[in-house]
Amino acid sequence: MNMVAVPRWYPFYHEAISNVLSQKPEAEVMISACADYGMLHTLHHAMTTVGARPTIIIYDICNTPLKSSEWYARKHDFPVQCFCENIITADIEKSSFDLIVTDEFLSVLQDAYKPLVIEKWKKILKPGGTIVTTAMTGNPTTPVLREGYAARARRLFDIYGPLVIPQPLDENGNREKLLAQFKRFAMYHTRHMIKAELQIRQLFKDFKFLSIQRISTPGECVNPTDSFQVTARLEG
Repeated sequence: MNMVAVPRWYPFYHEAISNVLSQKPEAEVMISACADYGMLHTLHHAMTTVGARPTIIIYDICNTPLKSSEWYARKHDFPVQCFCENIITADIEKSSFDLIVTDEFLSVLQDAYKPLVIEKWKKILKPGGTIVTTAMTGNPTTPVLREGYAARARRLFDIYGPLVIPQPLDENGNREKLLAQFKRFAMYHTRHMIKAELQIRQLFKDFKFLSIQRISTPGECVNPTDSFQVTARLEG
């Protein structure tokens, strides 16, 4: 229902991931948190484009996106390894990965946790390893924005709902229950935005190469905003 950012909003992922995989077709790749199989689909597209066969490991604090990613991998007949752990506290061997990719992870972390995640990524990347990610920048979410985007989701569902959920929803008030969940999501979903490009530069200060490009996104559920597209590489 276009209520949150998804990897397909950012075509840069395909180019950035393909560049890494074309140089290292058998790279060790981590997806560091994901909402569903969208990031894995993006990685799979790049793999197919350049003919790479990387080892893929996914870490997330929730089992739901891991199950979704496992389903996608089975459907397309390639292996993944999934771990349900907190990336900050997980016991991961140093210098394990050539590439870490994640979509908007920094935007969902409170500021105190952002540098802890960057430090962990640095530790588990190999020399010359790359991070490809996005991070939102924007203003605080207001009640008016929350109400407005809940209403927009309801309008979109009235138009496109049968394409998303084909089975009838009118029995037992199920349609209204679902729409109530749209509103509940909008009332509680909060991003912890990057405040400025300088914050990104400070977080990635120990990386040898850093590319930052600011783009406008189609609009988050709770806060239309811009995002930074980030590619960072350690010294080789």
